[in-house]
Amino acid sequence: MADWSFCPEGYVSIRQAIFRAAQFWYPEQYGAAFRAAGSSAAGNNDTIPGSIEALERAISQQFPDDAFVDTAGQLFVTTLHRLRDSLHHGTIDAVYFTRGGPQTVDKKFWATTEAEGILVSGTYWPYGKPNRSYEARPNYPLFIEQSKLDALLSEERASRKFSRLKRSELAAAYRDPTIASLPRKAQREAIKKLEQFKSYQITDRIFREAERASGKRQAGVKKQKTD
Repeated sequence: MADWSFCPEGYVSIRQAIFRAAQFWYPEQYGAAFRAAGSSAAGNNDTIPGSIEALERAISQQFPDDAFVDTAGQLFVTTLHRLRDSLHHGTIDAVYFTRGGPQTVDKKFWATTEAEGILVSGTYWPYGKPNRSYEARPNYPLFIEQSKLDALLSEERASRKFSRLKRSELAAAYRDPTIASLPRKAQREAIKKLEQFKSYQITDRIFREAERASGKRQAGVKKQKTD
């Protein structure tokens, strides 16, 4: 299903962001929904645009397959909640465009009841939805900056991969006498330069987990005595 609505360069629509997030966050469930839509997850459609188009066709059907509704419904509800949580915490921003340029939706908005259904519709009402059908209030399509969405998804994907394969190795690096003698910030920089970690994007969360697992305190910080 072609989308003829305008999308500013460097941005993706909220709808596209939802599909991209679903594919990156939950690849297995996304593949199941894709197959339930009547398409194969392999072949020419094994791309984000191709997958989105196939799923959008299935969603737009008047009587979609029950298996698809069950599979895709769970997937997208979970994705919507996670994306909304990221918006609420300011990890990523939703923007709309006026004649004055891009405007950012306040992150506090996403924790309110007014935000219900906004991600699904992809439309933002700065002054709230009208209570009467004859009321006219401005509303705008929502977008997310492409580079920021890519950064969010790639960071979380790298985090999952790293924690699975390299967590114990990272914790062991903190026990190295040379690294253990450094201040915390310097420890992280030194570890990033080690050959076995150069190809990884190590997030602050991964570092904190390894620091706790290593049992090593920051250099110069004494252990507190307990009575």
